[in-house]
Amino acid sequence: MKQKDDRRDALKAARLSAVNQLREVYIPAHEVRQWRALITYRQQVIRRRTKIKNHIRDLLLREGQILGRGSSCWSQVGIAALAAQARPFSECGPAELWRGELQLELEQLKEIQRQVATVTAQLDKIGAGDARVQLLRTVPGVGPRLAEAIVALLDQPQRFRKASQVSGYIGMVPKAMDSGETERRGHITGQGSRLVRSLLVEVAWAGLRHNAWVRQTYQRLSGGKKARKKIAIVAVGRKLLVKCWVMLRDNRSWDWQPQIT
Repeated sequence: MKQKDDRRDALKAARLSAVNQLREVYIPAHEVRQWRALITYRQQVIRRRTKIKNHIRDLLLREGQILGRGSSCWSQVGIAALAAQARPFSECGPAELWRGELQLELEQLKEIQRQVATVTAQLDKIGAGDARVQLLRTVPGVGPRLAEAIVALLDQPQRFRKASQVSGYIGMVPKAMDSGETERRGHITGQGSRLVRSLLVEVAWAGLRHNAWVRQTYQRLSGGKKARKKIAIVAVGRKLLVKCWVMLRDNRSWDWQPQIT
């Protein structure tokens, strides 16, 4: 059985260092780490909000009510309609305890909405004062959340020598599964920031409507085949990441022009 302790770990690290197999790890400045943490925290708060919304849906479904899909049910009108059914537990009879539960969930939803707005406002303030974020905002379809996430994660784009290093850092390169003369490529490695990957894919889907480059690249990669839709959209997200890296590295705005054939 494998034995592992601090002494063996130190010995292994010393041996690797002796043959120059230890690589330096980039550590961003404290301010950048704080920025990254706030971006991640916003996603955590949003997940809490989603959990509360899903619980409200389940609660109403339990009582034979189906809450409509989409964002309309969480608008001011939708929340008001839900609040009309809610009651404090002190006013609920034995057969209406669900109304008290709904009341508490709506109170939590209101508070979590306030938290999301507060964190978002702070991130917007940081992004407004960062020229790199504003540079990436020149890409059609790229909003503040993706722009700030890429800038904060890459931090110093010059530390990457080539595009494949950027793609690998985010985890958007396929796994290599070679055996003998057989060479296969699997799913993406999934290393790095899951948040940035999900934002890139989300923006890639939206870019099919708002960005001619995304649309053209997607059509070329998918070849019009439905079976390649997801593969193509992930590839578009990776190419978008590389373009953003080049923009940051060279300090230039988006200047893509459609190819006329």
